[in-house]
Amino acid sequence: MLSPWPWLVSPLRTIKASRLIRSSVEREFILIGEALSKLSRVDSALFASIKEGSRIISFRNKLTHEYRTIDHVLVWGLIMGPLPTLRKQCDRLIRQQSHCWDNALPRFYQLRDTTHGACSGLDSPLGADDG
Repeated sequence: MLSPWPWLVSPLRTIKASRLIRSSVEREFILIGEALSKLSRVDSALFASIKEGSRIISFRNKLTHEYRTIDHVLVWGLIMGPLPTLRKQCDRLIRQQSHCWDNALPRFYQLRDTTHGACSGLDSPLGADDG
């Protein structure tokens, strides 16, 4: 019997066959890499606590500049392997850093270099300076 949702049966096949899905997945990886790149400039100690941070940034650069040579099996492998671990690690770091924001979930893409307060280098979730 054929599944009414073939993407549930074979996500890798769907990723390989659908440019829209590939682009979406790759865009998310680019955003993760860009956020880590920015974090590395703003808070090197926090960045150093992220396992494989430099490799993630390198992967972002490959997706951005060498997109024609991307191995979709590799991308799928990252989704199924290291990505959940990275998510858990970032969730833990967010909980540890949550005292720096008004809301529990900061938006790392708003990190920027500032020089004030105990949470130096971090913006509030709404983008306004804390102080």
